Amino acid sequence: MHASKTGRIIVFTGARQTGKTTLARHMFPGYQYISIEDPVTRIEYSRMTAAEWRDLYPNAILDEVQKEPKLIESIKSVYDQWSEPKYILLGSSQLLLLEKVKESLAGRCAIFELYPLTLPEIRTNGWDDEITNSLFQDLLESHNQPDPGPSFVFDDRFVSKNQAWNHYLKFGGYPAIADKDLTDDERYDWLKDYVRTITGRCRA
Repeated sequence: MHASKTGRIIVFTGARQTGKTTLARHMFPGYQYISIEDPVTRIEYSRMTAAEWRDLYPNAILDEVQKEPKLIESIKSVYDQWSEPKYILLGSSQLLLLEKVKESLAGRCAIFELYPLTLPEIRTNGWDDEITNSLFQDLLESHNQPDPGPSFVFDDRFVSKNQAWNHYLKFGGYPAIADKDLTDDERYDWLKDYVRTITGRCRA
């Protein structure tokens, strides 16, 4: 992604818990990770000059960057003055983040919106597992209708596909609850807490 001159700033946005942080840290292991969650360190980062960003954090992942909009201005300044630094900006609050990106980073960044896992992704167990197309994906990518055979049951991957489908119907595609070691009760508890957090109704 960062090979081109126009890809020196990448923005990952999307709903909470869709795996933005995990993906960024996996894809860019040599980048320093900076969380903007801590209000104390957030202030310190916001006071840094563009030159300090270039010298101290020339390649960095800034998580929840929309919580300190000044940082986006700083990254813009670094981008405009030097050609070497590269940054990954992560933000869950899509509207706030994209609004600031439009103001400060227009023409300077690539934006990727992350969604929950798809059915083929749910079937995998790790980063190195191959992600195979679903029948629907094959249909979209092919000019000819794929032949499913006389019955889906005859598909040699029917069992794993059926398990992924049942999981998706019950729990959706959030990566945090795709762990095979979790019980159904643990998944339901996670979803309840997620909804409470989003709607502002946390446990007493």
